[in-house]
Amino acid sequence: MQRVAEGMGGSGRYGMDDLTRQMTSFLERGLKTDAQIADYMDQQKLLRGQMARVYEVSGQKTPVTAASAAQMEEWLRLASFPVILYAAECARGTALPSQYIAKLLKEWKKAGIATVEEARRRNAAGHAAAAASAPDVPPSTAPKSDQRTRTHEEMNGFAADLSRFRGGGKHDAE
Repeated sequence: MQRVAEGMGGSGRYGMDDLTRQMTSFLERGLKTDAQIADYMDQQKLLRGQMARVYEVSGQKTPVTAASAAQMEEWLRLASFPVILYAAECARGTALPSQYIAKLLKEWKKAGIATVEEARRRNAAGHAAAAASAPDVPPSTAPKSDQRTRTHEEMNGFAADLSRFRGGGKHDAE
């Protein structure tokens, strides 16, 4: 029971329902002995630590959870941990870093890329190809709307146009 409570983490204050739920979880995983449970817990601790590092490298402020450990297990089936860290580095600053990491790892696995050096070469080649295929478009010289100056007459025209939309509203003066 002590091992079960340790596996639950947190404050250490759990009811019988919590302990039963955790024991059931261990049994569903085929973990029946103290040694099996200890090995599983050590593995989960390692996976959580690896995911914390990935979150740090990719710039994510996300708490590590059991789902994070499961994600790391999936990624480790695709690539080594150093390759995963490089994918995290590549994902830094993207809108969805975890999804980008998964995408890179799947692409690299499909291409037979197994080392960080191979991934770097692939990444550099991809950037070079994208730059080469980008059309040469001169920068726009048109002022942005927030930079444009307007005349007094234009501003009066805007005010007149807006006043059309105010009629009949409950906030109009009577």
